[in-house]
Amino acid sequence: MNEGFETDERRAAIHTELRAWVCELAGKGGVAKIRKWMLQDREIAAVICHSQPFLLGLAGDVRESMVESCVKKWKPEADAKLNKAIDLKKIAARYSGFVRGLGAASFNKGIAAKWGSRIEA
Repeated sequence: MNEGFETDERRAAIHTELRAWVCELAGKGGVAKIRKWMLQDREIAAVICHSQPFLLGLAGDVRESMVESCVKKWKPEADAKLNKAIDLKKIAARYSGFVRGLGAASFNKGIAAKWGSRIEA
């Protein structure tokens, strides 16, 4: 998920200041302001994506939501792939009963006989 949000280690001091700024703002109830800035500045987005929630003063679910927003804004192609994977997982869940039934059907003597009588060219 952090791919595309690379940080420059030469700017580590700036990233530390950005983390402190996010933490201070989060403590004052400024999550909306943080969201606004991370969608305008890719470096702030990178710091949020690379930092643990406790370093940012954010709840885990809030940080995860911010990371999702960063991906949508800054890496739309990755967001599209994630959404496709989520959709495929939902579709696969609908077929689990069918797949279980296939295993049981292979032990049915009548069906096994039909499969055994199939001619291959």
